[in-house]
Amino acid sequence: MERMQIKLPTDARPLMFYYASGLDAVAYLKVELRKDDLDSFLAASPFAAAQLSESEKAVSRERGMPWWDVATVARFLSGMAQLPDARRLYILVNLDQPDTCTVYLNWWET
Repeated sequence: MERMQIKLPTDARPLMFYYASGLDAVAYLKVELRKDDLDSFLAASPFAAAQLSESEKAVSRERGMPWWDVATVARFLSGMAQLPDARRLYILVNLDQPDTCTVYLNWWET
């Protein structure tokens, strides 16, 4: 989480994580939050000043990762934050459920 520059709420439930490095490093994190925690999570994240879109997904489906199921999300918030050292963090928040939200975070180092 340190490279992503995020801190998850204490009751967040990690669902899946994947990290790979080669020429570039990449990390994918899928986590479930209570909707009551979403505003404070975003306010304390690199997305605090970002304009999150309700119509354009900044995160896309990844081949070979069936758990990264962003294509099926109907209601969402999504965007990108530029991090130091040419790193980027992308987010998609699935708002389809009444009490929880699934957060997809994708970190890239170039």
